[in-house]
Amino acid sequence: MSAAKKSRLNECYSPFNSYRGHVADRFLSNISIRWSRSVKEWINLRMIIMEPTMRTTDIGAIYDDEQFFNNYLELRAKPGNYNDLIEQPCILDLVGDITGKKVIDIGCGFGTLTFALSKLKPLKVVGIDNSVRMLELAKRVNPAQNIEYKRLNAEDLITLGEKFDMVCSSLMFHYIEDLSSMVKSIREMLCDGGRLIFSQEHPILTAGEMGVTVTDLSEGVNIKKYSLDGERHVEWLGKKVVKYHRKISTILNILLDNGFIIEKILEPVPSPDMIEENKRMLTELQRPSYLMIKAVKGVRK
Repeated sequence: MSAAKKSRLNECYSPFNSYRGHVADRFLSNISIRWSRSVKEWINLRMIIMEPTMRTTDIGAIYDDEQFFNNYLELRAKPGNYNDLIEQPCILDLVGDITGKKVIDIGCGFGTLTFALSKLKPLKVVGIDNSVRMLELAKRVNPAQNIEYKRLNAEDLITLGEKFDMVCSSLMFHYIEDLSSMVKSIREMLCDGGRLIFSQEHPILTAGEMGVTVTDLSEGVNIKKYSLDGERHVEWLGKKVVKYHRKISTILNILLDNGFIIEKILEPVPSPDMIEENKRMLTELQRPSYLMIKAVKGVRK
């Protein structure tokens, strides 16, 4: 990663770094495990195991759960995490010049990408998310004069009643059940010639309920159910979550059918420096974690 990109991401995280120490202390104080449990504790445990799977419309509720929220921040605070090392720098490379433009960041979380976008001199950046906790943290650690944070479901974009030059989204599309409807709304809210840039978990990863298994770095990967689009139930950070698997061709056709022209497709491969910083990235040489697409709103004939 270039020094400029590292500096830009460090700016996004500088207030968060002090906050995460507090979160880490609370997290560590809550993980004491007792080996003997009462009957009541076992009943409570069963209730946790049997809790409903969280869908897109209530995905914000997951992040508003205190333990899940803290677990997520712990994940993002780890040095060399994938988001900071490879995913968001690649998105920023796709963004290009947005001086004087109006940009919206869908599923902004605590605002790291939103803040990074704000440093590229746009007229304004609107960050939307459905999590109260995430937005409160975003306003506290990633504020800027040209940023507006709003609470909104991704499926309700059109209710903003505003036009944008660019729509960005980081790792959110695989949580959307009706992707075609959302892409249609995105097209309607884009100015003529406006662009959509998004990342999502790579379809190789979303294919199976348990993701993809790297059996051996020399032998490759095992992939299950790639050809079958649809709902997948996964366990993540202690919660059951629904994701939606789509083949690459399905994703591309949704964009094309809704009047977008594909400009660029990325399946990022880590550099030797990235692998040195996080050895787990060796698995990226067998399969990519992310699919990223840049598309422009076309003129309907």
